[in-house]
Amino acid sequence: MNLLKLIKFIPFLFLLYTHEIYSQDHLLIEGNGLLFINQGIGLNLEYKNDKLWLSQGIDFEIFVQNPYNKNAVVAKRNIYTIAPKLRYYFIDKDIAGPFIGIKIYFTSSESYISDGYTSSEYDIFYVAPTLQFGYRFIANNNLSFSAYIGGGIKSKDNRFPYDNIPAAKQSNSDWTDAQRKLNLNLSQVLFDYGITVGYSF
Repeated sequence: MNLLKLIKFIPFLFLLYTHEIYSQDHLLIEGNGLLFINQGIGLNLEYKNDKLWLSQGIDFEIFVQNPYNKNAVVAKRNIYTIAPKLRYYFIDKDIAGPFIGIKIYFTSSESYISDGYTSSEYDIFYVAPTLQFGYRFIANNNLSFSAYIGGGIKSKDNRFPYDNIPAAKQSNSDWTDAQRKLNLNLSQVLFDYGITVGYSF
């Protein structure tokens, strides 16, 4: 998909931009392990120059979810996100200490239900501006540890519509159960959270 191709090139362009435009003072790469609880992984990049008030960065998140697998009926949802961000650090000119940030999620969500003979797919794209608060610690060996939490509003929720179930399967309890599992706890509120470990260059 086009979004995956974009994901491959954005880190390169981001690093090239920061190297050419500014002296490379503080560059940080982190992994977001907290996303594992929701069957996801995350990679965060962040750059800050001492002359700048704000850091700039971009986060990548991928979720491969399988909420239903019973009687040969399988429900899956794949979520791909690119999220540019800006952060303000209250104490340190480095990218450490308490911070407040804004981040905009650009997300492609692909949902499937299949029984091996019949399948249905529902794709959606949404945007979600978020506000976050957090703290980062950088050790003497340049290892970084951070935690943050925040939230925002999605332009759309990514539910799987009942009407998207094929007519011949709408009376099938496994298909309707799979659809309900895909839609469990969905809303237009987006929680932004992370516990990250990384390295500062």
